Order: sequence, then C-alpha cells, then structure tokens
Amino acid sequence: PGAAFSCAKLFGVIFLFILFYNIWQVAKARPVEMLAGKQTGEREPKAPWLFAVCGMVSLAAGYWIAISTERSAMLIIAFFIAVMFVIAGTCLLFMAGSITLLKLLKKNKGYYYQTRHFISVSGMIYRMKQNAAGLSVICLLSTAVLVMISSTISLYAGLDDVMRNRFKRDFVVTVRDYSDETAAKTNRIVENALKEAGETAKELISYRYVSFAAVETGDGYEVREENLADYSSLDYLFFMTLDDYNRITEQNVGLDENQVMVLSDGMHYDRETFSIFGKQYEVVGKKGQAVEDGMDAMGSVGSLHIVLPDFSQLKAIEKQQAEAYGDAKSSPIYYVAFDAGDGREGSERLYQILEEQLSGLGAAYRLESAAMERGSFFSLYGGLFFVGLFLGTLFIMATVLIIYYKQISEGYEDRKRYEIMQNVGLSAREIKAAVRSQVLTMFFLPLVTAAVHICFAFPMIARLLALLNLRNVGLFAASTAAAVLVFAVFYGVIYGVTSKKYYEIVKR
Repeated sequence: PGAAFSCAKLFGVIFLFILFYNIWQVAKARPVEMLAGKQTGEREPKAPWLFAVCGMVSLAAGYWIAISTERSAMLIIAFFIAVMFVIAGTCLLFMAGSITLLKLLKKNKGYYYQTRHFISVSGMIYRMKQNAAGLSVICLLSTAVLVMISSTISLYAGLDDVMRNRFKRDFVVTVRDYSDETAAKTNRIVENALKEAGETAKELISYRYVSFAAVETGDGYEVREENLADYSSLDYLFFMTLDDYNRITEQNVGLDENQVMVLSDGMHYDRETFSIFGKQYEVVGKKGQAVEDGMDAMGSVGSLHIVLPDFSQLKAIEKQQAEAYGDAKSSPIYYVAFDAGDGREGSERLYQILEEQLSGLGAAYRLESAAMERGSFFSLYGGLFFVGLFLGTLFIMATVLIIYYKQISEGYEDRKRYEIMQNVGLSAREIKAAVRSQVLTMFFLPLVTAAVHICFAFPMIARLLALLNLRNVGLFAASTAAAVLVFAVFYGVIYGVTSKKYYEIVKR
C-alpha cells in the first residue's frame, strides 16, 4: 500500500505539471496567429552539432557500460545507468542526426534531384523537430519490446537450465556450523533419512567452508566492514581445506603451510601470491576444478575458490573475518549435497523425513530440494513471462498508435503540397514513389536503431539472466533473434498499412 501511494503521488505531481504547462501554452496562444501560422513559411532548421556530439557521447557511454560491466553486484545499477544514457543519446541523435542526415542527402545532388527524393527530403527537413520526438519514442518503445520479450521467453523456455544451475544436486543441506560434532551428526541424519525413505544417495559430496566478500588491493585482499558498501570493488572469496578438496575431486594434491590453490570460477586470477589478513601465500595451482558451492548455485556470477593447507587455517580465517565484519560476518558452513528420490513423490517423502530429523540438529540449517522447489520456480518465471508478454503487447500497441497517427497527421500536412505538385503535372506514379521514398527513409530508422541497441545490450542482459540462473547464452541469443525477426515482420505490416493510408490522403 505504501509503495502504491508513493507511485500515485509521483504520477499525480507529474500530471499536475503537465496540466499547468498545457494551460500556460493555451493562455499564451493567439488564435489569429494560429490561423495564419499554417500559411507562414518555415525556416530551414540548422543542424544542431552540439546536440549531435552530446548524443554520440551519451550513446557511446551507455554502450560502454553495457559491454564492460562484469561484476554481478553492479549489474542492476549499471543497467539502469546505461538505459538512461541510451535514452538521452537516442533522443539527441534523432533530433540532431536526422536533420544532419537529410541535409547530407540534400547536398548529394545525384540523390536529391530525383522526383521521389526531392519531394520527400525537402518536405521532411522542415518537420524534423516534430519527427525527431516521434521517431525516438518509437525506437525506445521498440527496444523495450525486444528486451522484455526476448528475456522473459528465454527464462520461461530455459526453466530446466535454470533448475540445473540453481540446484546442483537433488538435495542440499547447509548447516551454519562446521564443527566435527555437528558434521558427524549431520552425516548420521542424512544416512538415517535415506535408509528410512528406502533411497540411495548418488554423487554425494560434503565439505566445510567459509565464504565472504573482500576488496582486492594492490598486493592481495582487504577485509573491512566499511568496504561492504562499495559493491563495485567487492570479490567473493570461498575457502575450503585441502583434505576436502582432494576427497571430492579424487586427487592427491599437496600444499605446504604457506601455499594455497586459487581456483577461478568465472573470475580471472593471474597473480603468483595471495594475501589476506596480513598473511601472504604462494599460489601453486590455478587450473584445478572449482568445487560447487551454494552461493554459486544461487546465481553468483563468479568467485575465487581458495584451497587452504589444513582445517586450522580455515578456522583462523573464519575467526578473522568475523572480527572484521562484526554483525555482518559470514557463518561457517558444513555443506552436504546428493542426488536421490525417484520422482516427486519419493523426493517429497525424503524431504519430509530430512526436515523432521534436522529439526533436532541443534544448529541453524537450510534444506533444499530441486523437486520441491520446481513448482515455485515455474510460478515465478511463468509470472515473469506473462508480465513480459503483457508489457510487450502494451508497448507494441503504443508503437502502432504512434506510427499510425503520426503518418495520418503528416499525410494531411502534406496533402496541400502534393496537390500543388499534381497541379503542375506530377503523376500518380511519381507521387507514390515519393511517398515510398519518404516512408522507407525514416520509417525503418527506429527499427534499425533498436536492433543496434539490442546488440550492445546483449552482453549485459545475458549477465543479468545469469543472476537468475539462466546461463544458456545460446538460448537467449536464439530468443533475441526470433523476437527481432518477428517484430520486424510486424513492423513491416504496419509500414504497409500506414503507407497505403498516407498515399490515399495525399492523393485526394
């Protein structure tokens, strides 16, 4: 209710300003001048080079942010900043660039002094201030339609991929205590629950870890509570012991006391040393297999997995980060994951048994089941799919109305000009060719620009979808290509209808 009331107040203020502006415009208008204004000749607009430069800079900034932003913590903020830059750049470039384009066409004598080009270019160059606003709105609405439809279709169609990325195993138990006693008790509970449910665990893994965020410095990583506010420079660090790593990966790696393995999962680490809490380690392995963890499954785009020589060093790092972060500290985790359960019924029974027995563990825990969560994910992503289609349809309707009435109003404005041309001997065929030249030149410009926007936005949107556990870039690329193709066909149909109506008006 509070959010709805705030939105109502905001839009109320906006509409109030619009009302006052319209009243002021009507109050200062002079009817006599308005009646005579239609017969007054217009001055040829100058090409606003300053706007053109600002538009190019703004658009380039938006594109650069979309391509270069990789940190997951900054993606959402950076996305909206990039959108603002692209909106500003699009409006400015349509205002300045369209006039500049028409003037360049006018200077090209071979193009301009053809009947169909001469009429359309000379007519539009005097109305580009009005056209620029309409074209930029059409372009931005088209971009919004393509982004929403392609992303929501990808999420809905890729639900199986989402589930596989979110849940690495059928069952996951995370306990906020990795002491020997708690770990042993958790193992017994899992074993007893499987036996009671008549199930067998497959691909079972278990290990102890601690994870937290840190800021990369010149010679290592710094852990301070005030750094948590700076999302742009945070890295996610995941620490585990060598014994657990060797057991899970079935390897026999050895580490000295001052050595670590740094395994990159979606991040690049090329240093020969690793420093944290004032202690420096020698990095002896960078190409090993990163171990799955709960935070990665929840959508973390990348992290550094650090393998420590023994459990005592893991406990020391856990204690130091707790002292540094205070109330914001990360809890030590004992992680158990396995595949089991034949179908939803078997998974549901095992889940209930585990939930009942884990309640007596004596430590905070979280139990997750892929089969039990599938329904909620289907509801969530199905809802997003519906919202995307609804808003996409709404924006398409707005685009159609803007295009249609824009062409109709321009047709009535141009009818007098074409009537003069008919009176001096212009044939119906030449009129139709001029109409086609005008519409083709400017009608498809918003569609082409929207397609360019989508191409530059693709990397950032793909990373945002990865936060929602959809990492199938091929599926998103196919959905985007299909959305652009279908929208282009629909756009072409609109072109055919409006072009025909425009021609009927100017021919009368």
